[in-house]
Amino acid sequence: MSTAVALPPGTLTLDAFYAWVQRQRDGRFELENGQVVAMAPEQVRHARAKAEAWLALRQAIATAGIGCLPLVDGVAVEIDSTTAFVPDVLVDCSERLAPDAIVATQPVIVVEVVSPSTNQRDMTTKLVGYFRVSSIRHYLIVDAAKRVVVHHQRTEGEALATRILATGSLALDPPGITLRVEDLFPPEAEQD
Repeated sequence: MSTAVALPPGTLTLDAFYAWVQRQRDGRFELENGQVVAMAPEQVRHARAKAEAWLALRQAIATAGIGCLPLVDGVAVEIDSTTAFVPDVLVDCSERLAPDAIVATQPVIVVEVVSPSTNQRDMTTKLVGYFRVSSIRHYLIVDAAKRVVVHHQRTEGEALATRILATGSLALDPPGITLRVEDLFPPEAEQD
């Protein structure tokens, strides 16, 4: 049986946040402007979409034969000195992440699966935050209920291009991979 976690008072640095998080037994947390944000428990639809996105990215990376690493849930992306988000899935293209690393050093793709409690934050705060990280080229917002993905891509001159896709091919370059949008969702026959 889990009990509510008491969030630390005051404003935390990233180091203090990571130390605090590693002492927690239950829950998932992010840091936003020095404040700890508790993340709500996931519904099965959310967990399955997260897993499918990871599998699709893993397969696309293997097919392309590139050295990037797809990671699901738990590895942070540092936005600035007081903010660290934990995307549902990310692709890191650094030379090599240490096995005990808790922060992605070269995230290129980040994925958030929206839910009613996170939709607004994913589409605003996280959109702005993720693109403050110079290595991030793609931000995928996956809506498992509607079976669509919103693809935000950094283009030349730091502009963003946005596409909304329900089917078809999705090219993510860099890092140089292509996947089918349909592969980001559980098969329709297995939906609710």
